[in-house]
Amino acid sequence: MRCFHKQITRKAARTILIEPLVDLLKTDDIRLYEYNVSFQEGVNDSFVILHTSGSTGPSKPVFIKHRTITAMDAGQRSLFTNSHIICYKGLRAFLPFPMFHLGGLSMLIFGLYNGMNIVFPLPGPLTAELANSIHSALDVQLTILPPSILADIAAVPEYLDRLSDIPLTAYGGGPIPTAVGDKIASKTHLHTAFGSTEAGTFILDLPAPEDWRYVKFSSMLGYEMTLVMDDLYELCFRRNIELQDYQPIFATFPEAMIYNTGDLSPDIPRKMIYGDLRHDETV
Repeated sequence: MRCFHKQITRKAARTILIEPLVDLLKTDDIRLYEYNVSFQEGVNDSFVILHTSGSTGPSKPVFIKHRTITAMDAGQRSLFTNSHIICYKGLRAFLPFPMFHLGGLSMLIFGLYNGMNIVFPLPGPLTAELANSIHSALDVQLTILPPSILADIAAVPEYLDRLSDIPLTAYGGGPIPTAVGDKIASKTHLHTAFGSTEAGTFILDLPAPEDWRYVKFSSMLGYEMTLVMDDLYELCFRRNIELQDYQPIFATFPEAMIYNTGDLSPDIPRKMIYGDLRHDETV
């Protein structure tokens, strides 16, 4: 909290007292809050402040810019034929990630851009039993789950078999054990959603079903795999003004020319193993 207050003070952000939910949902006395700026005028304005989870270093608040949000929409352009946001278009998706997490916010924004129908769980802890009940009752076509829940689903034959009715299953927040992933991938098209609070959700190509362990990057991201030790390479992004629509990390860090993510992988052309190694000492 002390770090958050320091960041807010440094940015001279306004502090706003939020009314109770019951009052926010009232339909009477609705005030209009205008934001009368063009896209070019507002693209680098802050959209929301999110707190990192700690997987990219010490937990901290990050000012997410409008450019980070519009980069998701850019993934629908004609030069992308197999990006996640295109493949998810119009699907009914189960989204249990909270809105204060980049994964939750990103998928909600995806839905606004591409017509996805988002299904949220009831308040309370997410369990394999709850996920299975939603899978069976609401005819979802895409489910997005953390690795721990997928591991629990894989351990229950009934829950695992039900994934056969769901065309796409995404995971994020960490790697899945190979044995668990292979089980899940035998029932549904398993793949990862990959990003960070600082960089937003990366525009990724949907990999082949057998490549569920890998992240497949579009060349339009301006990424590089930089050798750091032995045969391990770090995922980096190099600023390219021609690719700025697809590089929101440089909206977060406008002075940077290159951004080192800290994510390590063997050098595999256009893809990397997701989530196994980090180039830092964060535990």
